[in-house]
Amino acid sequence: MYLHGYGSAYKPGSEKVIALRNLGKVHGISLDYAVGAQACIDAVIEYAMSEDIDLLVGCSMGGWLSSHAASQLGLPFVALNPAIRPSESLLKYVGTVVN
Repeated sequence: MYLHGYGSAYKPGSEKVIALRNLGKVHGISLDYAVGAQACIDAVIEYAMSEDIDLLVGCSMGGWLSSHAASQLGLPFVALNPAIRPSESLLKYVGTVVN
């Protein structure tokens, strides 16, 4: 399962997803990180359990998310350029935004 970064969405045609498809089937969902960390973790866990996911791969904020969801699911994960401290590194994005 591929987890996108902050301010992005799951794009089946993205270069990363296409590259991962060389290794196997790729699942993904679009997440709204503004709903909070636990809601995102819960959404990933619910989807992963319903689709029998065996590996999480996340980029940036998705890397952070993959580590937390995978630990609760007992799954391996790969974090590509993970957001290590999103509460610090993404602080500049907190506030009023336009979607």
